[in-house]
Amino acid sequence: MEKYKNKTTIFTLLMVAVIFLIAGIMIFKRTQTIKKYMLPAFNSTKSEILISSQVDKANQKQEDAFIDFGESAVELEDGEKNWDDFDIKSIWVKKLKHKGEYFIEFVAKSNVSSLFKPSFKTSVKMTIKNPDIRKSSKFTVHYYDSDFSKVNDSYDGSDDE
Repeated sequence: MEKYKNKTTIFTLLMVAVIFLIAGIMIFKRTQTIKKYMLPAFNSTKSEILISSQVDKANQKQEDAFIDFGESAVELEDGEKNWDDFDIKSIWVKKLKHKGEYFIEFVAKSNVSSLFKPSFKTSVKMTIKNPDIRKSSKFTVHYYDSDFSKVNDSYDGSDDE
């Protein structure tokens, strides 16, 4: 009888260990999946470059999210654009000192077939409200400078003549 008791105890402990191991693996995988969809350094108060030609601290989904935020800022400030008519040639992102605050700079080049294919540089400092890129997030623009504005201004000025 004592022999069965020891085997049962060992079996129970082994099963509990296996359950904890499986639960730990599942939690780790879920954490990694969630991390993939979060903006990098969102809560950090340290200023650091996240994306540049030499630095890449973001995965492709995060980089695409920064491009989307930059494009949304352009549309907010200068009106809607057909982004299918542009290729993003470069992006530079710096995490600033406040929670959710980023400086994004990108260059979009027109891909519409013509002899002249202009590039448009945009710089925007913004605070993003939600770090989860799977959900739409509100943002506040603190600084905006774009070649799209210069083109819009030149069109607006030509109407006065």
